Amino acid sequence: MWDTIQQFFSDFIVFLDWGIEVMKEFFLILIQPVIWFFNLAKGFFSVVFKTAEELGFENEVAEFSENALAFFDVIPYFNYIILGIGALLWLVFLDFFIKKLGSM
Repeated sequence: MWDTIQQFFSDFIVFLDWGIEVMKEFFLILIQPVIWFFNLAKGFFSVVFKTAEELGFENEVAEFSENALAFFDVIPYFNYIILGIGALLWLVFLDFFIKKLGSM
């Protein structure tokens, strides 16, 4: 009789351990996307708020030559042209996105 009781509790402990492992794995699968998002956000914000010197870009800042700057200074309203091109591209992508959502 003692062997039967001992076997029952041994099996119960093994089953309980298995159940806890399955629940732990299930919980980790459920929260995995949340972990990914927070790791991405943490990495993004830790890099975004660093200065160029902290990132190792001390002398590698792009500087245009005087000839290039003179070329762009000759074009009247160059900043507004670039702004218009950017706004137009944004509208094209927005239109594409809305059409894709409408086709779903």
